[in-house]
Amino acid sequence: MEKIDPSLLLVWARVAQLRNLQAASKSLYLSQPAVSHQLKRLRDWLGEPLYQRTSRGIEPTEMGKILQRAGEDIEAVLQEMQGIRNKSRNLLRGTLRIAASHTNAEYLLPLIVGAYCRKYPAVNVRTTTVNSHQAWMHRDESDLIFIESADEMLRNPSEWERTVLIETEISALVPASHPFAALSEIPLEMLATEKLIWREAGSGIREDAINALRNAGFYPDIHYEFSGLAAVRSAVRNGIGVGFASGLLPPEQQVGVCLIPIQPKIPHTLSVLHRSAYGHLVASFLEIIRLSVLT
Repeated sequence: MEKIDPSLLLVWARVAQLRNLQAASKSLYLSQPAVSHQLKRLRDWLGEPLYQRTSRGIEPTEMGKILQRAGEDIEAVLQEMQGIRNKSRNLLRGTLRIAASHTNAEYLLPLIVGAYCRKYPAVNVRTTTVNSHQAWMHRDESDLIFIESADEMLRNPSEWERTVLIETEISALVPASHPFAALSEIPLEMLATEKLIWREAGSGIREDAINALRNAGFYPDIHYEFSGLAAVRSAVRNGIGVGFASGLLPPEQQVGVCLIPIQPKIPHTLSVLHRSAYGHLVASFLEIIRLSVLT
């Protein structure tokens, strides 16, 4: 062996520090024969003994002490590199691009982005708020996609993977003066005869509500269509008809309207999509999601 193997110096440094082969083996998570073999290789390279045995254990020779210091220097450099790596993870820089549906953008993203920016203040987070279908269409320009009802989009093999964030349900959004406002829940068939206000095509809420009505044998016409949940709320508040919204709609957004559960329930899922292979920025955001939403 012409060139020394640095790992031999690391093993020897631990043995010399502990003055005991068995203790060093446990510390290094190696068998004692493996440690002895490494020391033999180092001794053969050096051409003279590394240590002498005494009643107290192992005593390094003068040359052994020199190699011990070299091994300790290598270990210190490796620990410094580990510290730099850990620090760089906490000081991430760059831009994270997110496409999100309206429901995700209103209910989940403020919580997640707030926690993320407190931990990674040097990262820029740019969010495009659209409906679920449009968010999926932005996938080539996005690092993460927050959508609703992702099953259809991921039906064919894809490089994207899905993590379910919240499983909720769709409720009816009715004017406060509407007779439905006094009900604890609204039978689905009663909605089929109402003037319905729909979100734009591509909305996850719209697709789930239409599918539920069709599965029950009702095929509603699209007479009133508004883009975005805020416009639907305003249309309902002004008495145009009955709309649909996520059961997550907070009380402060129910002024002048009532959110009434539908029977049978219309399941609604909020999910995040990410590529199968991703870097530190996405990994750090997914970790914040796990801590703030999934726990």
